[in-house]
Amino acid sequence: MKKLLVLILAVGMLLTVMTGTAFGAEAGSLKEAPDIKVVMDGVLTSYKNVPVSVNGSNLLPLREMLVNLGVPNDDEHIIYNSGDKSVTIIFDQTKILLKIGDTTAYVNDEPLTLNAAPVLYNNSTYIPVRFVSEALGKKVIWDGKTRTVLVCDKERFESIQQLLKKSNEAAKKAAKYKLSMDAVAVSGSGAIKFSIGIKADAAVDRAGKKMYMEMLIDMLGLELSADTYFADNKSYTFNPLSGQWEKMTYTDEEYKKMFEEQTDATVMKVEETLCAGLVQVEGTEENEIMLRGDVYLADLYGQILEQQGGIFGSDPAAANNKPGFETYDLRMTLDKDTYLLKSITMKVSAQENSDGQKVTTDITVSIKFSDYNGDFDINVPDEVIRNAVEAGTTAGASETTKF
Repeated sequence: MKKLLVLILAVGMLLTVMTGTAFGAEAGSLKEAPDIKVVMDGVLTSYKNVPVSVNGSNLLPLREMLVNLGVPNDDEHIIYNSGDKSVTIIFDQTKILLKIGDTTAYVNDEPLTLNAAPVLYNNSTYIPVRFVSEALGKKVIWDGKTRTVLVCDKERFESIQQLLKKSNEAAKKAAKYKLSMDAVAVSGSGAIKFSIGIKADAAVDRAGKKMYMEMLIDMLGLELSADTYFADNKSYTFNPLSGQWEKMTYTDEEYKKMFEEQTDATVMKVEETLCAGLVQVEGTEENEIMLRGDVYLADLYGQILEQQGGIFGSDPAAANNKPGFETYDLRMTLDKDTYLLKSITMKVSAQENSDGQKVTTDITVSIKFSDYNGDFDINVPDEVIRNAVEAGTTAGASETTKF
């Protein structure tokens, strides 16, 4: 996802800027890490006891973690010896031996050194997530943006990665496409809540380097609409405050760069976190591939935090703040024959304490793509060209629209 979508979502994201909590344990120290999330095979897992951190490694309660990894919860597969405080894990062809307080572990009788030894904390045995998961043949990815450990099968990771790469390859060849977006953000405390709704439709002609977008924002009952055209090294944007069309002219190089950045909404970054957090599930239509997972689509949301500097004020350090989202639900569909992206639906929720009150924020974004290489034209109306004024010369004029 690129800058075309950033404009549409920027207003909604104003509700969700939250300060992230720094994470990291001092050498040899144990710290509770309640903000750590663990996603296994696309599903956010929960634990009765809080995750902990030792030497920068994340540890989870032994039995709950192993069960989530697929290890049967019985004495044949999870063998705890209270005498020497050791645990033996036997699953498929793998045997793992761990001891509380010992940084030496054994995998199929081969000694290996742990970054953090298993610990006994609050009467529960904790074991390192990465080491045990990888010893059982899993792939482990750490997402620092969301404080999430993602664990998945290596084969599935590679399968999702290939699907997304095929989708990108197909998207890059599409000369035209359309998209429709519906985004809703609801934030508040208790019965007092407010919402922002954003609806947008866009048509893109990559070959002709033209684009048209219309957008409607419903904020606290106030509706604002805005249309934008891009054509012939110019942009035309309707300013709802002045009631006039505003024009900006670009050099060939400026226009080329801007247009390319703003019109690749069908191309996404194939990040490891995305590949680790998605699984292929049965689609609702016969000709589609559906992917879903409790994963954060950083390519869509992260750019808003990184690029919309005005949200954070003038302090560059403020841009390091990360969204305090607690849950995510991402669904993507691809055309089974062409691998072109058909839709994206993402739901995220967050909460923070403000002046002693718990403030919750829920955001739902739905995007549908259509008319790939369709028979449609984008033309700037003569009336718009004739009446447009240079941006910044009218009362209420704003800066150049950021995508």
